[in-house]
Formats: sequence, C-alpha cells, structure tokens
Amino acid sequence: MRGVYCIVTSIAIVLVATLASPMQAHPDFSGRWTLDAPSPAPADVARVLVVDRQVQRPNVCGETRPLVHLHISIRREGPSATTLDTYRFGMTGGLVGPRIDSDDKRAAWRGDTLTLLTRRDDPQGPHTTDRWERRESWSIARDGRLRVEIVIGAHDGAQQTTVLLYRREK
Repeated sequence: MRGVYCIVTSIAIVLVATLASPMQAHPDFSGRWTLDAPSPAPADVARVLVVDRQVQRPNVCGETRPLVHLHISIRREGPSATTLDTYRFGMTGGLVGPRIDSDDKRAAWRGDTLTLLTRRDDPQGPHTTDRWERRESWSIARDGRLRVEIVIGAHDGAQQTTVLLYRREK
C-alpha cells in the first residue's frame, strides 16, 4: 500500500511541478545585502538586509521533488533599529478565530519579481484611520544589484514610492 501511495504522490508532484512555474526561474535573494544608493536614502531605510529563505525538498516518501518556497525572513538593520520580518508564501488568509496581531504579511512571485506585502490595521478594526499597506517589489537589476521598490499607501489614498539598490556582500 505504501508503494501505491508513493507512486500517486509522486505523480501528483510531477503534475504540479509541470503546471507551476519552476523555482529555478526565481532569483535567490539569500544572503547579506548592503545599501548602495547613489542618492541620499531616507533616514529610516535599512542599510543592511539579511535574507534567509526556507524551502522544502523531499516529499513524504523521502524522494527528491522540485523546491517549494515556504517562507522568507528578512532582517533589516537600520541606523536606529533592527527588525525581523517573516513572509509566508501562499498565505492569503483563512484564519479562524481572532487575530493576535494587526499585521498581515504575504509573499508571492510575479515572474522573476518577489512581492512582499504587509498590511496593518488598527486593532479597533480594518476601516479605521490607522490602516496602511506596504508593498515591496524585489528584483535583480542588470548590474547584479538588488532593486527594492517600496510603495507605502495610507488609508486616505496617499502613496509614497522609494527605490533602493543593494549590493550583495561576498
């Protein structure tokens, strides 16, 4: 019976891997990146990004399968503070019960661009004035630098866009 289960599981994985975009097409942002901006960056921007991604390799039968992104963690080292954010791939809600925090963090691939989305609502409710959204689009520029475009939108419709370039440390 176990052999049949492994065969069925393997066929399902091959079908999903064939239909889904292969992970090899996605850039690897893992590692340490240092801000490399020709113009002065805003004071609150992280000077260093340390990126760690978790991927899953073997299937339930112990066989190798295409890599699947589980989550990506980013440590942002700024002039006044260091933060750690974890974004989960494929998580779009569906939680049962009350939310413990007011942040919603998601990650998704759009071609070779990684999109990180953070939404924050006031604990009093999602339609209050303290709601905002931060969308980061990460891609590799032609010169090999990490290009991070940050768009911050507020509840009142105002948006602020910042583009930063980071160089990978060796």
